[in-house]
Amino acid sequence: MSSLPTSLRRRIEAAAGELDGVLQISLFGSTLTVSDPKDLDLLVTYDPGVTPPEKAVELRGVLELACGDLIEGEVDCVLLTEAEERESKFAEREGAVALYQRLDRNRAEKEVS
Repeated sequence: MSSLPTSLRRRIEAAAGELDGVLQISLFGSTLTVSDPKDLDLLVTYDPGVTPPEKAVELRGVLELACGDLIEGEVDCVLLTEAEERESKFAEREGAVALYQRLDRNRAEKEVS
């Protein structure tokens, strides 16, 4: 059986088409330190130019559907714009581990050319 982070990564990648504007999803909290966590803590960093804050809250529901059955507790999402995350250094302070990162389409196209 795969580890929880591996299972989460697979579920998130499968739901990537529904994660408009998401730049990165990271795991933090007790999920990283306890073998049977009571909840799932996810940091979602998003681009407000693609997904405005009032629409970003819908990302929680997408992630709850994609990952909620992997644990018995709740899926708790912290939603931050890229600028908010950079300024607060939330991921660094919490020791978050990246599970998903959107590739920059422009950079990927340039690398292929």
